[in-house]
Amino acid sequence: MKVNSQGLKFEDLVIKDKEIKDYFLRFKGDDEALKNEIVKILKIGISVVTDERLITLINQLENELDVKFANLKELLKEREIKTSGTKKGFVFEDLLEKKLNEFAKLFGDEIVSTGTKIGLLPKSKKGDFVITLNKEETLGVEMRMVVEAKNSPISLTGSQSAFNELDFGKQNRDAREAFIVFGKDMSPKEAGIFRYYPNHGIICQIDEEKDDTLPMEFAYRFLRTKIIAGLKKETKKSINAEKINNFLKAAYEQIKTFTIMKNSISKTSNQILKLNDSLGEMENNLNDIFKEIEKELIKGE
Repeated sequence: MKVNSQGLKFEDLVIKDKEIKDYFLRFKGDDEALKNEIVKILKIGISVVTDERLITLINQLENELDVKFANLKELLKEREIKTSGTKKGFVFEDLLEKKLNEFAKLFGDEIVSTGTKIGLLPKSKKGDFVITLNKEETLGVEMRMVVEAKNSPISLTGSQSAFNELDFGKQNRDAREAFIVFGKDMSPKEAGIFRYYPNHGIICQIDEEKDDTLPMEFAYRFLRTKIIAGLKKETKKSINAEKINNFLKAAYEQIKTFTIMKNSISKTSNQILKLNDSLGEMENNLNDIFKEIEKELIKGE
């Protein structure tokens, strides 16, 4: 290829670029038309690379496209995370519903899944499950507990806190008591796997991977008993309120000890068998305490 004042001369120039080759393979016309087409394309190319305004516009478009593609990638990533989290949430809630129904059958209670339904508060769906206690044990009065399922970590305080979940859950579902169930390693560290907050309710944590839902069962039985005992006391039924309160305190102390020991299992290797034996014995003690409470409540009917 030669360039001089006479013009641009191509001799043995071979262009192998696929785009250029394919374009001219599709071109229809004689040698003169082909020469004119090449000249036209060269002129367009020269205009593009020498027009500063056009170069600026192209660069701007490239930058805008880069930003839009980056934003699109982030949106797709967020959607993937959200979809994955939603699926996990559904699986977790399914497990809770199954276990809650198992507990409910023991007492003749009724469980309703309410997580997708707006409750008493405007536009609020707080409260994933509502437990209506067996009316034969509540003197015909409709008494409810509400359960919140959480498979993601939240703090104890603040606008999106565990305390708010409990308090608004009770208001939204017109429930006397509430407990919130966290998935493995999701509970606020101050609460551990089980803690009762008298002004709010119970925070507990299960291990869904090992199907260990004992803390949730304790929460269910503890609050259920508290509701029935309180109701009978309010209606002046002949129950030994002091005895029942002592049983509840004993149960709570056992649960606190159980929680501490349960947490220590993951940190201790050479005493695991011994700890498991102690936990099994403690679980039996708790069951015995709840049975004694239930006997006292039956006496007062």
